[in-house]
Amino acid sequence: MIENFRYRSKWEDFEKAVDTARKLVDSGQAFWMVGFLDEFNMCLAEGVSIEEGMSKIITDEVIYLMRWYLAHKFYGLKTDENEIRSVLLAGAEFNMNGDELDSSVKMVQNKLELLIDAFDTERLTVRFKMKQEAVNLKLDEFKYNICKTSIPGGESTDFAVVNMVCKKKLCGVEQGIERLLLANAQGESVTFICDEEDIDLWINELTEMKQKLKGER
Repeated sequence: MIENFRYRSKWEDFEKAVDTARKLVDSGQAFWMVGFLDEFNMCLAEGVSIEEGMSKIITDEVIYLMRWYLAHKFYGLKTDENEIRSVLLAGAEFNMNGDELDSSVKMVQNKLELLIDAFDTERLTVRFKMKQEAVNLKLDEFKYNICKTSIPGGESTDFAVVNMVCKKKLCGVEQGIERLLLANAQGESVTFICDEEDIDLWINELTEMKQKLKGER
């Protein structure tokens, strides 16, 4: 469960960060990671970068608040002002008088409403629920190294060594001993090699899989 809101940015800056994230997602330059490589996060496509100030707001507030919203929806909890107030009051950094608390609660509520309007939260809720309830293993880690092998006669070829780790539960907590235990939990691992033609076949299979998924919806 998310314990604290990170609500420090000005409203205008938050609007700009949300608009930046929305445009990236809509254009395929960023992707929501939902129960795949992370419990919930955003991944940028190769070569895409975000200005540092916007990146911090997206990481500290947009993703943080979206994760909190989806977790509350999954557990059947409310995300209204009363719930936000209780979360703020429980926060370790809480040190506000009544008027400051009221202002902070309203600001967080407004930011949440902006996020719900900006992104397909219904689809994200369905994805989050499915991944949380699934008993199947989920991809937790993906790494590869490019290697070269030489063949007698002077020829050589490049290939990739790919390693994938799958776990039943991904690390979705921010900090503390639970995160450490989840991060170090033993998962099922597979390592294999593939060359350029193998990757072309892999891409083809993934494209076909995606087309079939789209056809089922």
